[in-house]
Amino acid sequence: MDIIKEIIEPGNQYKAQIIKRNNGLFNIEIFKWDEEWKCWSQTTRNVSLIDTEGHAISVALEELRNRSGKDIIL
Repeated sequence: MDIIKEIIEPGNQYKAQIIKRNNGLFNIEIFKWDEEWKCWSQTTRNVSLIDTEGHAISVALEELRNRSGKDIIL
């Protein structure tokens, strides 16, 4: 598994990692910045299997938008 893209929303509170699995499918993992511990805390764990990188990016952007309330432009 390889992290192929990381997207951080404008407020720097959430980030998404797009991971390509060995079988060619993609996962998205979402993290939230923990101010107390000064580190990223994972809020999801391999909950999505996605067929293409483009679709994975779209899903990641939607997840970040839903959590942060901010639009993200790549």
